[in-house]
This record gives sequence, structure tokens and C-alpha cells, in this order.
Amino acid sequence: MKNADGDNVKVTLEEIEGTDNVGATVGRESASEMLPEHEAHVYDKDSIDASVIPLWRECMGELMGTATLLAFGNGVVAQYVISEGGAGSYLAIAFTWGFAVTAGIYVSKGNCPSHLNPAVTLSFALFRGFEWWKAPFYMLSQLIGAMIGAFLVWTVYFPGKDDSFYVQGTAGIFATYPGGGASNLLCFWTEIVGTAMLMFGIFVVGEGRSNEPTMPGHLGPIMVGGIVVLIGMAFGLNSGYAINPARDFGPRLVTMICGWGTGPFTWSDYYFWIPIVGPFIGGPLGCLIYEATLGWHYPKPNKYN
Repeated sequence: MKNADGDNVKVTLEEIEGTDNVGATVGRESASEMLPEHEAHVYDKDSIDASVIPLWRECMGELMGTATLLAFGNGVVAQYVISEGGAGSYLAIAFTWGFAVTAGIYVSKGNCPSHLNPAVTLSFALFRGFEWWKAPFYMLSQLIGAMIGAFLVWTVYFPGKDDSFYVQGTAGIFATYPGGGASNLLCFWTEIVGTAMLMFGIFVVGEGRSNEPTMPGHLGPIMVGGIVVLIGMAFGLNSGYAINPARDFGPRLVTMICGWGTGPFTWSDYYFWIPIVGPFIGGPLGCLIYEATLGWHYPKPNKYN
């Protein structure tokens, strides 16, 4: 490409349409189509510098980012529950989960797209061209990271506690259960709605096809954390807003291993599957709603003529 002075300028795909980072999510599919054939290779995703990062580093980024998310998220709930409300509040929980998401993204963004959530990975594969073959590795890394973060919280707050402490109320420090008298069906719908809102918000924050970018890339993680705060403050009562299968299933496995037995998988009429399946439906649904109402209607940029 040439600038106004006629000089050759190399523009990366990220500068054209954004990145696939969860804090700045945009599509890549149209860039190479709009380029002259002899320049198309410059914008191919395989030629982007980030693509040379080995898979193990991407997975380690997802693992450490998710571990960070769960350490702070489960930690704030633990001190609130164990202190019987003396150390913290629901407001503190909602804001800490949001900041935990932001922290997890910043921890991991140098090595991976910072999905930190299998529902996000699935949504990116469906709507943003994320490589399907990588998805199982990302999801496994997110699950392991969630278990590490939850186990860290257990080592801080639970050693020395007797068996009477290992009940559903304390298991709720780590995984989610129905609240507010909500039925399992209503919780399932709440998880779908919450995760749809999460992905809709992520796509808004990272939109690169608009003439007015929503947010500079480096501030994207803060905005994504803010979206999680909003969901928690407005839609957290019924299901505890897991909105992330790894965030719930990983810590639930930790509770089974660390003293709660099989209860976390049988309590509340086998509730455990709801915060797993619900987000996998809600995430892509939110993406579809965003694209159908906003994203697909942006005109393609005409920067290459």
C-alpha cells in the first residue's frame, strides 16, 4: 500500500480490523479479499507476527489468565462467605469478578487471544475465524487454569476446617448454584442470557469495522471487565452468573476432590450441567444477535483503492 506521499507502507491486519484478543474482538475475514493480489499475503493471518507464537505458549497464557481470574473471583467470595458477610459485600464480589477478568486478560494477552472462557473460544471459532483445531487445547487449558485458581483459594481458607464446614453453602464459594428461589430451568435461561450479553459486549468493544472505534485496544480488557460487573449487578441473583463453563466446572471438580465429595454434582437436582451448557448456547447466540443487528451492516472499508 502507498500513503498520501506515495511511499510504501505495510499495514498489519490488526491495524485494519483489530485483533482476535477478547478485549478487541473484530473479524478478519474481509481484509485479504479487498487487497490487490500481490499484497494479499501481507495480511494473511498466517503471516501475522502473533501466529508464530507456539501453541504451548498460547495454552500457557490461557491457563495463567484463567487461574488469575479464578483466584481473585473465588477469593472474594470465600472471604465474604467465611466471614458471614463481615468482609465484603455483593457489590465487592461483582466488582472483584470484573477486575479479575481484566487482570486475567492483561496477564495472558501477550501470549494468546485471552479468551479465558470456553464459550468465548467457541464463539470466536464460529464468528471470528479462530482455528477450530486449537479450540480443544484452549478449553483444556482454561479448565486446568480454573482448577489451579480455585485450589489456591482452598489452600488459603480451608485447611484446618472440620467436616461440618464442607456443605453446599461453602461449595458455593467455588461453583455456582441456584439462588433467589429460581428453578433450574430459569437458571439455565439466565446463563444463556448472561453469556449472550457478555459476547455481545465483547464484540461491541472490539468492533473494527466502524468509522468510530469503540475503544482503544489497550483499554479493551477494562471494558470487558466492566461488562462482567454489569452482568453480575443486574443478572446475578438466579444462577450466580457463571457465564463461563471453565469458571464453574473447574472449581466444581476441585470441591469434589478437596472434601465435598460428589455433592457438587448432585445437589439442586444435578444442577452442575446448567452453567456448562447454558454459556455454550448463550455465547454464540449473543454473537449472532450482534452480527445480525449491527456487525454485518457495517460497510466494508475502502482503504485499498
